[in-house]
Amino acid sequence: HPWIPQASLEVASGQLWTEHADMRGLIEEAQKALVAGSAAQAAAKLEDAFALHLQHLDWPHLAFSAAVIPLFGQLRDAAQQDGEKATCGGGGAADRSAAAGRACEQCLALLRPLAAKAPFGDRPGSKRPEIMGRREYVRALSAQVGLSLDLARLIYAQRSALRGEWKDPGQQDAGPAQRPDAGPGTPREGGEAQPLTREALESHTRLQEHCAPKAGSDSSVVELLSKQAPAEQQLQAER
Repeated sequence: HPWIPQASLEVASGQLWTEHADMRGLIEEAQKALVAGSAAQAAAKLEDAFALHLQHLDWPHLAFSAAVIPLFGQLRDAAQQDGEKATCGGGGAADRSAAAGRACEQCLALLRPLAAKAPFGDRPGSKRPEIMGRREYVRALSAQVGLSLDLARLIYAQRSALRGEWKDPGQQDAGPAQRPDAGPGTPREGGEAQPLTREALESHTRLQEHCAPKAGSDSSVVELLSKQAPAEQQLQAER
């Protein structure tokens, strides 16, 4: 799924989906509730899944993001099937873009309340709360960073879908090379914006991972988290 393309997360997603039935069940219930039209019930189930992630300190810090990948795929597939029924089996590029855009919109609606309820608000404090252990503090900070990154990537993906530029992995057109430090959506040398593709985001994410804080480095995580809110606010303002 192009909106969150970290290979390490895809591995974690597979492990969570097969080894942790409790997380799988909550995510699946959220998806079913959303398809049935119960957004409030879906949000409650996803909130329970996020709370479960915070409790399991042995899980990867971005395990919740990994677990959301199947949710996005199921919502996109459901939207695409509905679109094909409405158009008598069209299934063209416009339908795929519309389905991806709808899935992005639904995921954003589910994740934004979680980010709004984050214990540290837009910016974490300079010190760890005395009532919170170090491992719990790092987990909470890292999970909040993951949510911020998920929201930013979903906004990028939604823009691409709204422009009708959504492309499934493996169907990308070759184009001019982009400088390695450029982020997704950065214009190429010719001035054309790079399509939001799995490959482009994977390259950008590898750069992020290279400079990312090590697990347990709470000061580095605080610094990273403090940059997320302004970045997301800027993205939303540009929409």
